[in-house]
Amino acid sequence: EIKNHLRDWYMSTAQKLAKNTGGWELLYSLAAALSEQGMHAEAMPLLERCLPLAKAKFGEEGTMTAAVYSQIGIVSNVIGDSDKALLMHEKALKIQLKARGERASLTGETYTNLASTYDSMGKYDKAL
Repeated sequence: EIKNHLRDWYMSTAQKLAKNTGGWELLYSLAAALSEQGMHAEAMPLLERCLPLAKAKFGEEGTMTAAVYSQIGIVSNVIGDSDKALLMHEKALKIQLKARGERASLTGETYTNLASTYDSMGKYDKAL
């Protein structure tokens, strides 16, 4: 009961602050915290709201926009929406490759997320 009340309060507060400040960071952080607690369904609407804010602030090809795509992909994969996860990870990878290159650690993490999604889809040959 208390956990649900706190979650609702945090989500309401985060959405109000983001609306007033353009605070994509707050939405992203709250979504990550909810996801860490296994509250993936609650995290997704915050991430989806965060994406246009990140695009507006950093551009379509910004690395922080890629981070939001990645997080949406991770959560989508966990809740069973593999097609959406795949799309998000592919977008993140395209940005990471262009901005950071093939050998960057964050590019590697994006490849790992993509492989995990292929694994969830039973496409083991692509996961390798």
